[in-house]
Amino acid sequence: MLNVKYIKGNVIELAKTKAVDAVAHGCNCFHAMGSGIAPQLNQATKGKLLEVDKTMPYGDINNLGKLTFIYYEGVGYFNLYTQYVHGGHLKNAKLTYVNWGAFEDALKAAIHTTIWAERSSMAIPYIGCGLAGGNIADFKKCINNIEEHFKTSFLEHRTFDLFVVEYDG
Repeated sequence: MLNVKYIKGNVIELAKTKAVDAVAHGCNCFHAMGSGIAPQLNQATKGKLLEVDKTMPYGDINNLGKLTFIYYEGVGYFNLYTQYVHGGHLKNAKLTYVNWGAFEDALKAAIHTTIWAERSSMAIPYIGCGLAGGNIADFKKCINNIEEHFKTSFLEHRTFDLFVVEYDG
């Protein structure tokens, strides 16, 4: 059973204190981790998150919906390829960069990967709702779709907590 819990807090602090088994964030396909939560997560892993990001083909649109991850100090850190470009590519454009289908695919894969590692919790920010220009209603629709997916999967006999974290400073 997938338990989605909306909380206020700090994804990075949840990882550092090992309050969750894994954390994930949305990223682009160009190895850019210069804004949003990405540079903070990369710093928390002493650069390892960007290193694993660079194992994906640079600028390849086929990265969408996939993931890379590392375990650092006992916590899983996931790059979810949820947008092709980043805001720096199209300065001052008011666009939605997040690809919601890619978000769903990548997050489902991250949850499966975390479960296969015999872990039971993950924290995510509102992926796609900040710099990527998406809205919370679409984000929540995707989360609901993911909940439905796990109702009919092998998770029906296990419990997994997904914490959606609204940053509270």
